[in-house]
Amino acid sequence: MAIDDRQRCKWANVSPEMSVYHDEEWGVPPADDDAYFESLTLEIFEAGLNWTLIFNKRESFRAAFDGFAVEAVAEYSDDDVERIMASPDIVRNRRKIVASIANAQRFRELQTESGSFRNWLESLEGDEPALIAQLRKQFKFAGPSVSRSFLHDVGRTPEPHYPECWKSAG
Repeated sequence: MAIDDRQRCKWANVSPEMSVYHDEEWGVPPADDDAYFESLTLEIFEAGLNWTLIFNKRESFRAAFDGFAVEAVAEYSDDDVERIMASPDIVRNRRKIVASIANAQRFRELQTESGSFRNWLESLEGDEPALIAQLRKQFKFAGPSVSRSFLHDVGRTPEPHYPECWKSAG
């Protein structure tokens, strides 16, 4: 199912789309703050589930959350929560939806304080456990696994690759 003959992490071989995600997105800092917000939100929705399930619903999540535009999501109301809960093609979890709205509001605050979310994230110091602790203090539903996955996804901490993967340092 891979897009070429390169060896990848095993999880990336489930579909050509997942191979492209592995090669071009995973471990790469996003282009803008909305993309950081998308990553965090999708990691939150993955909690307790499987990344392939969430990844395959990514376009539906984008539609439900206005393309993950921080400004738009930060202004969501209870009506928006109900609209998203009625979306048939996403994982409908009220706690995760409400957390995502609160997280958009916090993103906006951090953007104001630091100029951008990326600036704030890059200003954090410490090893991976320290970064995870800082994320957990800032965002709802960002437990250790969500925070670790987010840090790896956006390239803030070294991404773990299978030894045979072409992206592996080892």
